[in-house]
Amino acid sequence: QDGNNPCPGSPSLIYHTNGFDDLKGCALAVAYKSNVDDVKPEDFTIFSVNQTCVWTRFTDFQVPKRMPECPDEGCICSFFWVHSAKAGGEENYMNGFRCKVTNATSTTPLAKPEIPRRCGADPEFNRQFSVPQNCTYGAKQPFYWLNDNSNMFEGDHSPPVYNDLYNFADGPQDDIFMDSYAEKPAPGIVAPLPAFADLPSIVKHLLSRKMAIVKRALTSSAAVGRKQLADPDPRLFRRYVPRVHLHVTYASRDQSQP
Repeated sequence: QDGNNPCPGSPSLIYHTNGFDDLKGCALAVAYKSNVDDVKPEDFTIFSVNQTCVWTRFTDFQVPKRMPECPDEGCICSFFWVHSAKAGGEENYMNGFRCKVTNATSTTPLAKPEIPRRCGADPEFNRQFSVPQNCTYGAKQPFYWLNDNSNMFEGDHSPPVYNDLYNFADGPQDDIFMDSYAEKPAPGIVAPLPAFADLPSIVKHLLSRKMAIVKRALTSSAAVGRKQLADPDPRLFRRYVPRVHLHVTYASRDQSQP
């Protein structure tokens, strides 16, 4: 052992990354069932993500504050990891274990987890901009990729990963509860974004993370051959979120551009 080094004396390729910028994240999931024989793949809900896993031997996973108690005999949890396509073969990692939520302060159950959708910027496949309205929001299943009962159908060289590409924010997944959203439209290319429920303890945190993704997408979407705007055009922004949530200054266009 060598402190926090996950693989002393070895190059990072041994633990499936070409460097810090090639990390793809790991996740923890929970199924609120005590008997492992009763747990099905679709019962797991991702509740925490660390986007820089597995760079260090000791890895912290932050847990949502509103997690309800497990059954008396505990829950079944699991660690999930799919690494970079540039650093190994087509592996899925899943390590199950029994777990228990302590000091629970909420009884609100988790929502039924849905299949994650690839919606973030994906420059390696010539998709320069994210499509936030095409994301899966709220409770999401883990990835089951290249398996008999897969819920992911990406090719061998485009693995699903636990980061913004599939709308997995770094840290606790605070919007996985049944009352997290007042309205949650089905994902689609022209679908509106979901509306958060009136939950003061999490709304500011969630909005800051989710809307930052939207703003990044819009500020980076200047057409080829045009000067990128300093701020997104509010007329575009209204397509995604109510104007009342934002204070956006209209960016004046360079008159020399067509």
